[in-house]
Amino acid sequence: MRNGFCGWQDDELAFVKSGGFDLAQTEVPVAIWQGAQDRFTPFAHGQWLVSHFRRAHPHLLADQGHLSLGVDPFGLILDDLLTIAPA
Repeated sequence: MRNGFCGWQDDELAFVKSGGFDLAQTEVPVAIWQGAQDRFTPFAHGQWLVSHFRRAHPHLLADQGHLSLGVDPFGLILDDLLTIAPA
């Protein structure tokens, strides 16, 4: 917020606007990590993303939250990215 709120405002507006492309038409694999204990982003959003990306690589974890997801399974996240990355 040091430089203003415009970036944050853009992020919030992105939640209610189309991204300009059809998720189902995405040709690359998309890793989706979501924790059921997340208090910021509803778990249903991760489930929705998985159902809309044709090449979703889902990791919907019952025991993780918004912040713990980036810490506890960090090694698994890196391994997963290496697995789905194009050669």
